[in-house]
Amino acid sequence: MKTTGRFAAWVAEFMDYRRQLGYINIKDPERDLRNLADFMDREASGQPLTDMWVLRWREANAHRSSSILFPLPSFVRWLTLHDPKTSVSKIWLHRPKSQRLTPYIYDPEEVTALMDAARGLNRHEQVFGRHTYAALLGLLASTGLRISESLGLDRDDVDLKGGVLRVRESKGVRLRVIPLHDSTTEALLRYAEKRDHYHRIIQTKAFFVGSYGRRLLYLTFRAAFCALRRKAGVPFRPHPRPPRIHDLRHTFATRYLLRVRGEGSDMHCAVADLSVYLGHCHIAGTYWYLTGIPELMALCGDRFQAYVEARRQGGQP
Repeated sequence: MKTTGRFAAWVAEFMDYRRQLGYINIKDPERDLRNLADFMDREASGQPLTDMWVLRWREANAHRSSSILFPLPSFVRWLTLHDPKTSVSKIWLHRPKSQRLTPYIYDPEEVTALMDAARGLNRHEQVFGRHTYAALLGLLASTGLRISESLGLDRDDVDLKGGVLRVRESKGVRLRVIPLHDSTTEALLRYAEKRDHYHRIIQTKAFFVGSYGRRLLYLTFRAAFCALRRKAGVPFRPHPRPPRIHDLRHTFATRYLLRVRGEGSDMHCAVADLSVYLGHCHIAGTYWYLTGIPELMALCGDRFQAYVEARRQGGQP
């Protein structure tokens, strides 16, 4: 019978603790920490975790990327409470932050131009794909879905009578229900009627299909999107890089927050609602949108200034 080592037990307890806090996507961190536990129980049984052992563990995993160190900071902070002899320098606890690309926020006219360009494809260019491209672009712009979620929709996931979508198994979220605007529901209904008329023999359970009646592939749509972007003349404005499909999601999120700001509603409640709607595992990913465009960044600055002034009036620095 295999005996569980001290570090293996600690890692198991730590991962249970993280799950209780609501963390979902922890398979990779758990794998890396189990690797560390196996190393410590094998090479340093009964010894505390120190810089020397972290260095040796990293050397033993030199073939792995630096991402193996990402779960270390939170684990070390937790481990210190269980083993006060733990001594790991800050150099190992520094977690490099990934740089997010500056989002391209589409104007409504640009979204319309993309959809018109899709509808304007002649039969020689795209026999049926033009209808799919226009409907798909409209759905992305009006719901903020990820492109993978939209292409993964099956016919049973699209309830056009109830006006909702069911998005399954996306980014760690098992199921979420997306309400549709009436205009979006009507547009999808018209698309479904054209699809079923053109493809009388059902070859796939997918909702969005290509010219041959099979599920539309991402690579196919990405190539078509680049062509449509050029045909529509997007971008109309200067930008460091060409607009992406995913920027339609950024546009949806920022436009929603701008509308909430204009209405004077509670921004924190709006961010929480948006986080659930977008299917974010961590609300920090949703708060990022407050810094995504200058208008919302100005809101952050105003709130911070109000906070500082309130602290000064209270006699605090």
